[in-house]
Amino acid sequence: MAFDQVLITDIHHYTDQLFRFRTERPASHRFTAGEFNMITLDGKLKRAYSYTSSPYDEYLEFYSINVSDGAFTSQLSKMEVGDELMIGKKPTGSLLMTNFTPHENGTNLWLFATGTGIAPFISILRDPFTYEQFDCIFVVWSVSHKTDLQAFDEFLGEEADILYIPIVTQEPWANNERITTMIQTDKIMKYISPDNSRIMICGNMSFNEDMKNILEDRGFVEGTRNEPGTFVLERAFVES
Repeated sequence: MAFDQVLITDIHHYTDQLFRFRTERPASHRFTAGEFNMITLDGKLKRAYSYTSSPYDEYLEFYSINVSDGAFTSQLSKMEVGDELMIGKKPTGSLLMTNFTPHENGTNLWLFATGTGIAPFISILRDPFTYEQFDCIFVVWSVSHKTDLQAFDEFLGEEADILYIPIVTQEPWANNERITTMIQTDKIMKYISPDNSRIMICGNMSFNEDMKNILEDRGFVEGTRNEPGTFVLERAFVES
């Protein structure tokens, strides 16, 4: 795989475990909102990262967890402005509008994320094209602690033209049940169907699979590049 070498231009730590970083954007670098790319520090150990920047920004931005004993993220979290890393030249991913079957006016878009799985949805919500496609956009983001919302809570709650449902599972919070529990008890998504909704999912493997089962039981079909459907999920998830 070919890589571009870029400089880190900004890095911000929100908690001991969560941080955002920006890099230069090579003139030839192109990606679609919702895609991810491979990042490496030494050309050997590589990890998949979803863009949080808009496809039109002059920089590239990513969001990461820092696993204290993680082989990759523990190194990445120590990087500083001016340090170099390498970004792949061929973005890819499943969270693309083109992976949806055609839909009518009035269709809603639901974005479900756990933890750093919110990253690709930030890019999608920073792309004006997204708002042209759907009547209403819902974002449901589940984290363990209130501080885990810091990176994008203001953007989601105040800046983006969406309906935002933050969930905190390990502290007192208005919504503190798991996403799957809220769906199964009809607290959210009570009236959705493949006729009125398209759905994107990005989280850990067990969450993705649970959501896949719930949606397929309701008549949704997973979409891919080869076979568009009514929901898509991303399996690339950085954990170490």
